[in-house]
Amino acid sequence: MEQDGMESGSEKFVKALTRVQGILRPYVIGHIPDFYEAEDLLQEISLALWEGRDRFEEIEDFGAWAMGVARNKVLHARRTKARSKLFFMDALEEQFGESVQRVAPEMEEIRHNLEKCIGKLKPDYRRMVEMKYREQKSSSDIAQAFGKTRNAIFIMFYRIRHILEVCMSESG
Repeated sequence: MEQDGMESGSEKFVKALTRVQGILRPYVIGHIPDFYEAEDLLQEISLALWEGRDRFEEIEDFGAWAMGVARNKVLHARRTKARSKLFFMDALEEQFGESVQRVAPEMEEIRHNLEKCIGKLKPDYRRMVEMKYREQKSSSDIAQAFGKTRNAIFIMFYRIRHILEVCMSESG
């Protein structure tokens, strides 16, 4: 942070980049079947976005711009790996990429509302959600951490999902 409490351009950029990771990751993983190749490509995308940070202030829709960079990187990766039969045809990929770009702002709003709803959960419920979805812990691991049975954890997640569903329906 700068002295007067104002965020620097780099800090704003990093925050914007962090917000779009939730959109970029599923997009890349959906098109690159090999996990490690997808992770490498995500790093390349982040680097390309970072290298374009000097234009950050003039970009109106960061999510759409980031998605465009990701789409181009995915297309390039697919072309270099043309021997793989697991990739979409270019035309279909183009349509899919354009569709994702159109819904990116909505996805960001949904993600933001979900974060607010998660923030309203009881601390134990919030911790369970973090363990399951951010830390990728198994139900058994969560049960052990909370001193409960797996069945009790399943019931608690049912309740959590219901609470989040109600909250999200009230959010928008």
